[in-house]
Amino acid sequence: MSEDFEKEPSPNELRASRKAEQRQKQQERAKVAPVVARYGIWSGDGYLREGEGLERLLALQSMPSTERKRREKRRKHKKK
Repeated sequence: MSEDFEKEPSPNELRASRKAEQRQKQQERAKVAPVVARYGIWSGDGYLREGEGLERLLALQSMPSTERKRREKRRKHKKK
């Protein structure tokens, strides 16, 4: 008996490969150009409005994460 035929993948393997494909598609979708919404351009950390630009984005990214989180929390609280 020659065993040159491929064995059928198990349901778990099928599910895992499907999940991997979905994950890959999700990552590709996340890489597309920034979304322009009515609030401005989404930068990943927040919306950049007219007049705000790269300087603000770089300042936010270089800020320690605790400080950034504190500011975001304060900003969200003000909106309520």
